[in-house]
Amino acid sequence: MTSSTWIIDFESYQIDSDFYPLEICILNVCTGKSFLFYVKYPYNYLNSNETLETLRYQYRRHRLHWDDGDQCIHSTVIKLKKIIANYSASNIKIYVKGEQKHKLVSHWFAAPSSTNTFNVIDIGANAPRFTALKHLCARAACAKHAHNLELFCARRKCYQLLPFIKFAEIVTTTHSSEDKITNNINSETDNVSSQTDVPHETCGDEQIKTNIGRKTLTQRIFAYMHMLYIIIRNRLHA
Repeated sequence: MTSSTWIIDFESYQIDSDFYPLEICILNVCTGKSFLFYVKYPYNYLNSNETLETLRYQYRRHRLHWDDGDQCIHSTVIKLKKIIANYSASNIKIYVKGEQKHKLVSHWFAAPSSTNTFNVIDIGANAPRFTALKHLCARAACAKHAHNLELFCARRKCYQLLPFIKFAEIVTTTHSSEDKITNNINSETDNVSSQTDVPHETCGDEQIKTNIGRKTLTQRIFAYMHMLYIIIRNRLHA
């Protein structure tokens, strides 16, 4: 796991099929450092009473006003991309939760870069719904949400996702290492069998693969236990 792995989450308004993020958080998985941005939009977007009523309903979720921010979405995306690029190596992984967020964040990072490659990943069902986690990581909430755990906060959600992203990274790394070792074993076994007339039925390569599988399973169990420990610890200190 490197500093090139990030989590992005946001709280937004939705008008028809369009999303308007008002609070955006980016969190570095390796360092645990986060950056928070507040976005504002012009009032000419609000062109009907039906739209205003929709926003009033969504306001109850996060209590963020349409003009709470200090910069437009275009400037915000430029800033967060610059921060991510400065902290990271060339191959950057960005985790989000949810199909719509994946679509929007992928659009932000779709422009080609001469130095960075961005891979946006939806953690999806590998992490619980935010409604099941919203009372965890209370201390990570921003100032706008610090005194009300019923409200959704982009920064708190990033920290709620953190143990699940770490677990996903460990499993991914383990699978990659397992594949490389297995390929090396197969290659060595093929070399041995090509250099001898003795059938290699008793070479023991299947037993070696079994031992590798046991080792990676143990690593996954420890990673899962660590994830549970973080969740329980946060719940106790909330």
